[in-house]
Amino acid sequence: MNAPSSMTPEAKAFRCTGCGACCSEFWINVSDADVRRICADTGLGVMEVVEFASPATVEGDVEEEGWVPFGPDPADSGLMTLKTDPETSTCRFLQDSLCTIYESRPMACRLYPWDRDYPTYDSSRIGLEILTEECPYENDGDEGVDALDELFDQDDREGDAYEARIETWRRLGAPDDPVLFLRFLRFPLNGSVKATEDDAITSDAGRGIPTAAS
Repeated sequence: MNAPSSMTPEAKAFRCTGCGACCSEFWINVSDADVRRICADTGLGVMEVVEFASPATVEGDVEEEGWVPFGPDPADSGLMTLKTDPETSTCRFLQDSLCTIYESRPMACRLYPWDRDYPTYDSSRIGLEILTEECPYENDGDEGVDALDELFDQDDREGDAYEARIETWRRLGAPDDPVLFLRFLRFPLNGSVKATEDDAITSDAGRGIPTAAS
């Protein structure tokens, strides 16, 4: 069992004030485990929950974790993220500066703005990494290191499992269709959302695609 992380005073004292900035300025990348929790909690279909952002949109490095290949050109890769409001580009689950899926929010949301690094091989440290332009947080919190370590460990396990599924998708030839990737992850596409004609076409085309559990 690993020793508990050390924690900077700023990280321990951080308290979110619910300004919503971190839900408004980023694309929130998710794993398939995140999406399953959200779909189970809300009853929404997967296509109401996620979208795929391009490297040009988020200025991402497709060599980093989370990027899904859709064909041989790296520029066609996609990052699975929570859906955004088309008019405001904020997370679609943010309403009146409050998270409407708080109990099932993704690991990225649960852990922000904490970051865990490894100063030495056998030690870890939790600090703050504020990425928004403004974050009017308070310094009167008392965050427990054990609870954060548990979340970081869970995030590592789920992230590793998702990366393994992406690698399997890559070996299968990485078809250029995000809908097929969702089918590969064994997400039902119908849910409570009405599939568009395009969705139906791409779903039919993918009937021979193995699933992640095949």
